[in-house]
Amino acid sequence: MFRCATAALLVVLASVPFVPAADKPAKAEKTNKPIGIWSHTVNEFTATFTIKPHGLTFEVAKSDAESLTVHAAYGVTEDGVLFGVITKIDKKGTDEGPEKGDLFSFGYKVDGETITVSDLNGSKPPSDQARQLIQGEYKAKNK
Repeated sequence: MFRCATAALLVVLASVPFVPAADKPAKAEKTNKPIGIWSHTVNEFTATFTIKPHGLTFEVAKSDAESLTVHAAYGVTEDGVLFGVITKIDKKGTDEGPEKGDLFSFGYKVDGETITVSDLNGSKPPSDQARQLIQGEYKAKNK
């Protein structure tokens, strides 16, 4: 279950570097990145995205003894798709989940203190269980 969830997340987090043209002055980058800490609970699992301007982590924890933390580079599209590549993965109490280098993507929509994650995809297709865990509404947490 963790493998599929992480694989899907990797597809979303792949990033594309942007380089300004040499003959034009660099402009301040406008971003629609969903920066913040977003969390939700599904059954006995807690899933948390920590999204920063230049990277993100995704943690799924069932208990103190079993967790999965994914570190990823990511980018976003203007129409609300987050895509990325997993750069590091920490597994505690499980061998399941995605691997370093896996790609992922998902749709997102921010509405105030809520982000909705949908359409999870990955270089390794996510299981139904992974989709149920990762997709859905997340609430903003205090930073």
